[in-house]
Amino acid sequence: MKATGMERGGAAAATGAEIFVVGVGVGDPGPAPGAGEILARAGLVAAAERFRPLVPPGCRWVPVAPVAAALERVGAWRGPGPAVVLASGDPLFFGIGRRLLEAFGPGRVAVIPAVTSIQRACAAFRIPWDDMAFVSLHGRGDDILPALAPALLPGRPVKAAVLTDAGHGPERVAAALAELAPRDLRLHVAEDLGGPGERLSSFALEEAAARRFHPLNVVLVTGPAQGPPPAFGRAEAAYATDGGLITKREVRAVVLAFLELAGAGVLWDVGAGSGAVSVEACGLVPGLRAFAVERDPRRIEHVRRNRARFFVPGLVPVAGEAPAALAGLPDPDRVFLGGGAGRPGLLDAVLPRLGRGGRLVATAATLETLHRLLEGFSGRGFRTEVTEVQAARGRALGGGTGLSGLNPVFVVAARREPAA
Repeated sequence: MKATGMERGGAAAATGAEIFVVGVGVGDPGPAPGAGEILARAGLVAAAERFRPLVPPGCRWVPVAPVAAALERVGAWRGPGPAVVLASGDPLFFGIGRRLLEAFGPGRVAVIPAVTSIQRACAAFRIPWDDMAFVSLHGRGDDILPALAPALLPGRPVKAAVLTDAGHGPERVAAALAELAPRDLRLHVAEDLGGPGERLSSFALEEAAARRFHPLNVVLVTGPAQGPPPAFGRAEAAYATDGGLITKREVRAVVLAFLELAGAGVLWDVGAGSGAVSVEACGLVPGLRAFAVERDPRRIEHVRRNRARFFVPGLVPVAGEAPAALAGLPDPDRVFLGGGAGRPGLLDAVLPRLGRGGRLVATAATLETLHRLLEGFSGRGFRTEVTEVQAARGRALGGGTGLSGLNPVFVVAARREPAA
C-alpha cells in the first residue's frame, strides 16, 4: 500500500499548508517538537507578546490580538516563507486553531501541537485526566456558573479543568462554586507553570475565594458527587417552596415533554415560583441555561436554595417582574410560562424574541387564562396544541386505597410555523 503524504512526513508535509499553527509548550523555551524548521523559514509570525522572543530575526511579527485582525493578516500573507501562528499548548484545545481552520480550511492550515497547560497541571497534581470535563472561561460573561454547568453534572463526582482569563480567575471560580455547593469541593491551582513564579496549591473553596493568583493559571476542580442524579417529575416535597406553591409533578413532566429541550440553548421560566421546572430541565440538559424569573423575594430565595440542593449551575435566578425583567436576558429557544401566564402584555413581550423553531409552553388553571393564551397566539404564526392534564393520587380510604383528584390544568404548547 502506497504511503500517503501524511504517513510519510506528518501533517505539515501532507497538506502543502501555507499557514502553520504551532503550539508552544507550557514553560518550554521553544516551539513544539518538529516545528523549529518551519518557524525558522517563516515570513510572518502572529503571536502574543510573551512569545515574541521565538520570532526569527528578520521575520515580520504581528500581535495575535485582536484575533480578527490577526486572521486577516495571516490569510492575506503570500510569502516569502509561510505564515506561522504561535499558540500556547495544543492550538486545537480551546485555542486559535479552530478559528484558523474555520476561516481558511484544512487545505491551507496545518497544526503542530505541544503539551497543554492542563496536561502539565494534571501531571503536577497527580490527577488522571482521561475522564475529566473541560471548560474555558475566556471571553465569557460575568455569570460563571452557567459556563461551568456542562462540567458539573448532578449526582456524579466532580472532576473538571477550567481555563481562566484575567476577568475570571481562580478566586471568582471558587466564589461561584461556594455559592452553589460548598460541600467538599477542592480547587487545585497551577500558577505560572514552568515559569519563575510556578506554584502548585490546593484549597477549600472559601480559601481560594479570598486569595489572588498569578494571571497565568490553570484550575482543576475535584470532589465527590453533588446533589441527586437528574430526574423529572420529582415529588413536590423535594423542593423548597413558598407554602407549597409549585407546579405539580404530573404537570411538570408533561411541560418538560412539550418543551422538547435540545442539547443546549436558553430557557426562560417566567413566574418560576420554586424553580422546579428549571431545576429539572437543567438536570436533564447540562448545556442549558435556564433563567428563572420570579418577582417575589421569598420565592427567588427558594429558587437559589433549590439550585444548590439539586446542583444545577445552569440555572440563573432573576429577581424581577416580567415583562420588564426579561429585557436584559439573552433571547430564548424555549419558554415556560407558569405563574401569571395570562397576564396582559406578557405574550407581546415574549413572542417576538422567541426564535424560529422555538417552543413556548404555558399552563392555565382556569378557562379564562386558557382563552387569553389562545387569543394571544392568534395571527402570530404559531401552531398551538392544548392538553388537559387530569390526575388523581391514591389515599387511604376505609382500609383500602381511594383516589383523590387534583385540579385539572391546561397545558398550551406553541411552536412557530415554518417560513413559507
